[in-house]
Amino acid sequence: MREISTGDVLTVPNVIRNMIPKRIVNDWMTNSWGWKQKDRLRSSKRHMKGEHKPNRNRSTLDTGINNFTKPPCTAPLLNPTHPSNEDNISNNFPTSYRYSRFYIKSKEPLQLCGTLEVSIEARNIKNEPKLSGGDYFWIWLYTKDKLQASAAADEIIDHLNGTYTARFQLHWSGKVDIAVSLVHSREEVSILKRNREKFPARCAYQGKFQSRNVTKITLCHITQQFYLPPTPRPVNRAFCNFTDKVTGFPWYCMKPDGLPCDSYIAHAVTDDRGTKLAGLMMSEEEMRLFSGPNLISSTTESVEVRTKDKKTKSECTTDLPDCYLGITPRSPNHVAGFYYKDEWNSLVCKNRVFKTTETMKCLQNKTLHFWGDSTLRQWYEYLVAVLPFNETKGTNVKFGPHVAVNEVNNVTLHYRHHGYPIRSLWTPVVDIYYVPNLIDAIRDTGDDIVLSLWAHFTATSLNYYQNRWEAIKQSILRLKTRKPGTRVIIKSANTREKTSLDHDSWYAWELDKLMRKIIYGVSDVTIIDVWDMTVGHRTGYEIHPAREVISQEIGMLLSFICPDNV
Repeated sequence: MREISTGDVLTVPNVIRNMIPKRIVNDWMTNSWGWKQKDRLRSSKRHMKGEHKPNRNRSTLDTGINNFTKPPCTAPLLNPTHPSNEDNISNNFPTSYRYSRFYIKSKEPLQLCGTLEVSIEARNIKNEPKLSGGDYFWIWLYTKDKLQASAAADEIIDHLNGTYTARFQLHWSGKVDIAVSLVHSREEVSILKRNREKFPARCAYQGKFQSRNVTKITLCHITQQFYLPPTPRPVNRAFCNFTDKVTGFPWYCMKPDGLPCDSYIAHAVTDDRGTKLAGLMMSEEEMRLFSGPNLISSTTESVEVRTKDKKTKSECTTDLPDCYLGITPRSPNHVAGFYYKDEWNSLVCKNRVFKTTETMKCLQNKTLHFWGDSTLRQWYEYLVAVLPFNETKGTNVKFGPHVAVNEVNNVTLHYRHHGYPIRSLWTPVVDIYYVPNLIDAIRDTGDDIVLSLWAHFTATSLNYYQNRWEAIKQSILRLKTRKPGTRVIIKSANTREKTSLDHDSWYAWELDKLMRKIIYGVSDVTIIDVWDMTVGHRTGYEIHPAREVISQEIGMLLSFICPDNV
């Protein structure tokens, strides 16, 4: 495997040498930071000279962050501008969860294995019907008490006129509640799309350079065209080029004064630098718009599902195939499964429930490589926690690389985070590898590869993410030629809590759809759909799902590794 070598030095394009336009600085001060009125003119002059320091005592609300639990990780491109008039929301009235309503569309008595249709009427903040579509909903059925059952909608149809239809197949009987959550209005989605296209290199990263007793920290990113701090404005700044020579994946760091590029030793995310210019991407009015997900109320939030033979759980899926490698993932108009008594019932294949002894027997004589983000690390950590493994952790507890071994059963588990971009604490660069290079290094038969790359890519463009997965796809095809029969399993994205907009679930959903499109048709590659496993689960939305969910995700993984009884 290739170690990071001395980077090439690249000079900065002319555009980086330009100062921020005065209009942008004035907009920044007026709309984003909430400085005191009497200080604005004086602050503007100091800012243009590179002397201004923002007021450290301002409140969270003053920053325009709208009470996000974490600050937005946004580092706009050079010379960004405020939204144009055509993007401005001031002349529109966004969809309101308070006034929007839903009702049961199905008229006939609801039967087990039957279909339920729910109609949603979107209304704006003036309580007027919306006349166009584009709102983003999560809709699910659930039953609490002893059943602990839930299922996301099979299909949500946008009629493009402000109304929507959600369809469900009914998989359990009794009282069933309906939940409709407005995650983002059409107007919010429009802003998210605009930010993704106009600012494809969001978030902010830093690199540590060290030689002898000298340590310096500079900015890093997937492109040289990221925003540089205006205090002071660097002139003729050079970059170290750490673009991967095999995959071509780009990575640049500003060259530190007095230190060579090969003194680059560690990588980390820097949230505070990203927040300083967040106001240049969005106006305060736009920032206030984002409040979801929010549940929509209704007078008919529950229904009764009947059964003729006293069965409480559906058996209308008895013709499902076994969980074989390369099985076609769920279609867009069918949910991947449902929960019943807190156990996941796949509607793609016949998944199994594994006891602890069965899990170890399934993994016997196998080596599993978990390569991806922290949501995949949860799978590795779950297996290490419930089974007897001797684990050796890497230098970064969250990042890896970690290895766990059970010598009695000849089982080895590996976890390593994917390559840049990475939102992490300080991590040695010698531990950072790109997934295609890791796949190309596989030489042993019997190794299984489990991948998941999405959470750290929500602040990039679709084109960048597509290039990443296209490279992974080609490495998988080479592996299949070199080592036929190697199992490759991909964990999909999952829903998450509301944090900053750059980490938004809508971005994750868009990335997930793109990944499926790229991987579709690759022989013997399996996608485990955990998005549907997290939409309606009773534990709520978290970037790292609850243990109850992880255990069911592991059950799906093992069902593909060991479809037969063990």
